[in-house]
Amino acid sequence: MLERIYGHQSLKNQLSHLILNKTLPSGLLFAGPRFSGRLTTALEIAEIVSCTETHTPLCSCENCRNNRTGTHPYTIMLLSRDLSKEIAASYDTYCKTQIPDTVLLLIRQVRKLISRYRTDLYDDSTAAAKSLLKTAFEIDELLLLFQYQNNGSGTVKLAGELVKKSKQLALSVKSGNIPVSQIRKIASWIYSAPENQVKCIIIEGIEGITDASKNALLKIVEEPPVNTYFMLIAESIGRIPQTILSRVRRYHFVQLDEKSKTDVIREIYSDDPDLYDSLKTFFMVKSGVNCRELHADAETFLLSAMNRSDVSYKDFQNLLAKINSGKLFPEFINEIVTVLEQEVEDRLISRDNAGRILTNIKMVSSRQIIYNQHPALALESLYNSIRIGL
Repeated sequence: MLERIYGHQSLKNQLSHLILNKTLPSGLLFAGPRFSGRLTTALEIAEIVSCTETHTPLCSCENCRNNRTGTHPYTIMLLSRDLSKEIAASYDTYCKTQIPDTVLLLIRQVRKLISRYRTDLYDDSTAAAKSLLKTAFEIDELLLLFQYQNNGSGTVKLAGELVKKSKQLALSVKSGNIPVSQIRKIASWIYSAPENQVKCIIIEGIEGITDASKNALLKIVEEPPVNTYFMLIAESIGRIPQTILSRVRRYHFVQLDEKSKTDVIREIYSDDPDLYDSLKTFFMVKSGVNCRELHADAETFLLSAMNRSDVSYKDFQNLLAKINSGKLFPEFINEIVTVLEQEVEDRLISRDNAGRILTNIKMVSSRQIIYNQHPALALESLYNSIRIGL
């Protein structure tokens, strides 16, 4: 059970035991870094608990088939990230070898992107929302064509159109927040669905949603209907209210070990794992990000903010524009933290000063996620707060 999850053997044993004994809690929280398998685990659990036949990875029941392609009507995914990196990696794998596994891989990644645009749950009250919904619908139509078309070069061309349209949608999404209206629609949906139908709701990035959305979520996590499972995904639990934490069972994911990373890159994406030091690096490279350059930019940003190097105004603005245009704010923040940790290790900055900078980083990052602050403005604010603080 949970054979498609790489690593995390102890965690898989615990979850498998609960599923086999039919004691799986209605609320689960998977916390840990990106690319550690949190979402994959949630999707695997959704497939298993919805299965009506063998409960194995090769089960061919309708529920399992629909879950594998991301089309199960009673499995909901509300994801805060844009999935562009995962889609780019899947497309690259498909272009190397057009086989059923790589077709399914690309389909699953694109479905994750458009999952939050279900017409029965999405609030399309504004012109911008209607436009996003229209694009998601166009992607859905392309997915159906791609899934059932098999004519060599024509299908590869169709995959390219699919990825292009997906990138367009990903770039259009300005905020990772899940609106309170969407949470409330889920509440109505789960109570109107058949009681004997297994319902799985996967919500990612809950630490970054607004207080109103968290309160609405709390109401439905408190006393969900029977056969309803909430699987919440977060990078950290620091900004999740205790009221929610007390109603879910927590599982902590760590970054995949070297063997698991190697297996994922080689077995799923048909690439050479020796070229990448982590899954994060792998996905960033596949999406066209120069990781060394990003780290160098973060180093330039932080050392200049700490008055240890000089950067011209023009170069600084170009750096901000590059981060913004590439939608690299989260990755850039992570690189700044990495540089800061190295500064502490090399004893070039005191732990007290590093702690103050880290507090500023967390505050600015939270503001950007929750209130959709422009990334360039958020980074300027961080830069100035570091300068003033030191």
